[in-house]
Amino acid sequence: MSPLAVSVTLLCYLGTAAAVSLSTEILARLFGAASDAEFGRMRGVIILAAAYMGMQILQKLLNVISDIAWNVGVDEKCRYHFRIRLQEKAASLPLIDFEDAKKLDQLQRASTCVEDSVIPSCFYNIMILGECAGIVLGLMTVLCSYSPWFLLILLITIAPYPISRIRMGKEFYQLHWFQAAGIRKRDYLYSVFTDKRSQREQRIFRFGDYVKEKWEKERNQVADELNAFRVKDSKRLARCELLITLGYLLSILLSVLLVFRGDIAVGVFGAAIFAFQRVQGEVQAFFSLIATSFQEILEAGNYFTFLTLEEEPKRSGHFDRLKEGIEVEGVSFAYPNTARPAVEIERLRIRVGESVVIIGENGSGKTTLGKLLAGLYEPQKGVIQYDGQPLKNISREELARTISSVSQSFVDYHLTVREGMGIHSPQFSEDDGRAFHSHTRPHSICGIKSSWTSRICWKRNRLSCPVSKNLMKAISRGSRMRFITVE
Repeated sequence: MSPLAVSVTLLCYLGTAAAVSLSTEILARLFGAASDAEFGRMRGVIILAAAYMGMQILQKLLNVISDIAWNVGVDEKCRYHFRIRLQEKAASLPLIDFEDAKKLDQLQRASTCVEDSVIPSCFYNIMILGECAGIVLGLMTVLCSYSPWFLLILLITIAPYPISRIRMGKEFYQLHWFQAAGIRKRDYLYSVFTDKRSQREQRIFRFGDYVKEKWEKERNQVADELNAFRVKDSKRLARCELLITLGYLLSILLSVLLVFRGDIAVGVFGAAIFAFQRVQGEVQAFFSLIATSFQEILEAGNYFTFLTLEEEPKRSGHFDRLKEGIEVEGVSFAYPNTARPAVEIERLRIRVGESVVIIGENGSGKTTLGKLLAGLYEPQKGVIQYDGQPLKNISREELARTISSVSQSFVDYHLTVREGMGIHSPQFSEDDGRAFHSHTRPHSICGIKSSWTSRICWKRNRLSCPVSKNLMKAISRGSRMRFITVE
């Protein structure tokens, strides 16, 4: 965040707090001067009125400056920084963590924290708390100079409010915590229902209504839980507001009594009522911010907790090319939160130059085995070796340069031929496509007359499309080892 923006915001808040107290004193003098002034001798009243209007304009100006400084120099910059840090952390985690529902819930909560600007908001609330405290102290000093009973009425009628707000903050945080899984499921079902890539299957197999029904159930459950919380909080807040209104009426009665006793002038009467009402509002804002800050500090903990997750260990093993083969011994692998292994292999050997086809029913572990062999997952038991070297010791960089793993359902990048190659194989850069010519000509990829800058038009059935099929072959030929998965 920008130190200049923070400094400007802080100075604006301090200036606003001072301006409010000064405005109250000017208003009291204005009322007194207006009640005592004779017609035709209103110079003092006009000066005080102009001063009061000037203070109001100053407050508005300070608020505008502080909002601009905060939004531009702090809020957007912080969100950008935290979003990058979150993605970097997610990228450094083991791939298997994204098969763990608990880890995904943590990521969901951390992402919500970033997108809702929770962390900058915590700092913002602290500064607002300082402003509210300054305004309350200034106004109460003015009111207590009239009568200390104003302070007593304020304390008695406002006391339940902070208790209510703190309870609200804690309960709202707990609600967000337990809703993370439901929100993830709701958003996923919505993406399935609305994704154009699944529309054809929904029409053919007629399961669109089923997905819609499941999505509506999750959506309604999340909304009902949030609604129930808001209704409960609204009832609690209504009782507090009723007591605060009673306190305001008591302040009016006290001001009338002070006027009758001659303790304050008639002109001060209006200023005292205005000051008491403003104090009540600032005290409410103060304790609401305390409750909100308490809730946001808990939510900010979700972000920092995610950043402490154990990252994938660094690997330093060197690997140039496969000379003998791949050996799998005693491998067992199970996905998180499941007891039954997805893959169990006593022994498997793949020699250099062999093409191996693995067949099996849906869910039998074919894709999982491919990920194990490519080093994307690590087995809980057993070992996978490349030329006698444990796969888990080989650096990710070496594996990325040596192995190509191409899935049938790969990501569609609507790029040029050369750009598409560069994503999977960095040696095919924008500046030099000559290395690609040794494997495949551009026209053999696209099936039409084209160049390196031609855009690839992807089709739905990727393996039957000559464009994507040949590109997959070209990508895999850029590496010494290939894993091609057909699901």
